[in-house]
Amino acid sequence: MNKDNLIKNLYNKVTFIIEIIIALVLGIAIYKISYKIQELGYTSKPNMIIAVVSGILLILLIIRNTIKYKKNIAKLFVTYIIPIGILFIILLPINWVPDEEGHMFKTYDISKGNLITPLGEKNEGDIYVPREMLDLFTERDNMTYSIIHQHLQKEANYDDVVPAQTIAKTYSPINYMSGSIVFAICRLLNVNILLACYIARLVNFLLAVTIIYFCIKIIPFGKLLLAIYMLLPMSIQQLASLSADVFINSISLLFIVYNLRLLYQEKDLEIKQKVLYYILALSIALCKYVYFPLVFMSILLIKNKNISKRNRNELIIVSTIASILVAAVWFLFSQKYVDVREIIIRNNVQPIEQIKYILKNPIEYIKILAVTFEQVGAFYVNTFIGSSLGLLNIKVPEIFVIIYLSALVVLPFVERCEKSFNKHQKWIIIGIALILILLIITGLYITWSPLKAPVVSGVQGRSFVPGFILILLAFMNKENKVEIKNLEMKYFGMYFLLNIIALFKVYTVFMK
Repeated sequence: MNKDNLIKNLYNKVTFIIEIIIALVLGIAIYKISYKIQELGYTSKPNMIIAVVSGILLILLIIRNTIKYKKNIAKLFVTYIIPIGILFIILLPINWVPDEEGHMFKTYDISKGNLITPLGEKNEGDIYVPREMLDLFTERDNMTYSIIHQHLQKEANYDDVVPAQTIAKTYSPINYMSGSIVFAICRLLNVNILLACYIARLVNFLLAVTIIYFCIKIIPFGKLLLAIYMLLPMSIQQLASLSADVFINSISLLFIVYNLRLLYQEKDLEIKQKVLYYILALSIALCKYVYFPLVFMSILLIKNKNISKRNRNELIIVSTIASILVAAVWFLFSQKYVDVREIIIRNNVQPIEQIKYILKNPIEYIKILAVTFEQVGAFYVNTFIGSSLGLLNIKVPEIFVIIYLSALVVLPFVERCEKSFNKHQKWIIIGIALILILLIITGLYITWSPLKAPVVSGVQGRSFVPGFILILLAFMNKENKVEIKNLEMKYFGMYFLLNIIALFKVYTVFMK
């Protein structure tokens, strides 16, 4: 191998690392330009030059990768999500993702060794975090890049701790392991607390992108659909945060894709495959117990005659029973904590009594669901797509929502695929998706809505990520004869441009 080929191969292997570095340089340069304008009314030429040069290099790298990986959807996905995700990490302040402060508190608590939040004397859940973290939360409504800069100049003080309350105290530690490791290391090195939060965001994001990359790589059909699906603004915002959604969405997609992979496998199951399947199934039940219906996807494997009947039955029975038990046990355990948040007390939220009410009045509950979809269906769509970003108060123009949604819904009918579900499998998949969505809504009716409320409250469209992808996959058809030239390039280019516009809208909010 000559020297030129060696350099070329080395560059190909580190191309995404280079892209990450350039995107970080661009994001930091934009941040520095912004806070200096806010504080001084002007900015320095070096920062402007760095921003322009890094921006040009990033565009050139994206163009280069687009040409090189024209038919490699997984690598195209990484190419396009890296700059958008990193800019979300830097330009959207900490605590400006829904419930991020609570997940930040929980992540920090785990970094101290508390895998399960201690109940405390009054069962309120004892979480203690650095005072700086609480200050970041209390100041978020007036946040600007100048205020962020002030916090980044503070000396870290991890010993000055205060009590904090969060609904995340009932969440499984499995959702926060990557972020908690970052906090543990940053605490050891006495890194600035706000900077530690941004580093944790970055690690969460890169882990999620890696998992989704492999999902796109191994999924038997719908590669472009899955890639575009995860390029929705809300999906990227959540992946680039400290939210539990980072792990929940990533592991849910991995479990879905792994089921599809096994569905078309041409050999019997190996022990390591069964072990991995059980780990993923139990992880789903632990990370969010209302997602356990995903385990019913194992029923699809009945149609794969390459897998022995014994192995199929074992996989279906063990994973289903174990997941349901784990989900039920975790839910019952979570009820031990007393929720002292004012909104919960004021709204008379009583989970156990709400369950009894639903079981005694199933017809009435169906009416409640119908009214809920009628009244807040549009909100579900907006918070799924990302027309309401940040704390759901950063509005992207309605026309973009129409474009995002229309293009996504059309994609299953125009993407070519060699495999797809048969009629019976489609009904199974759609059934699982509907059960999942129903449980998500019911979960919030039980744990967030007032007792016997006429409408379910607290549900956001971002929770439907694992459910809606199943419906879209069910509509894919290998008999599809539609052929659109350069379909991948058109979709990636369009979504990249729309995400840039969404990012600019986010940016303007904190340049006030």
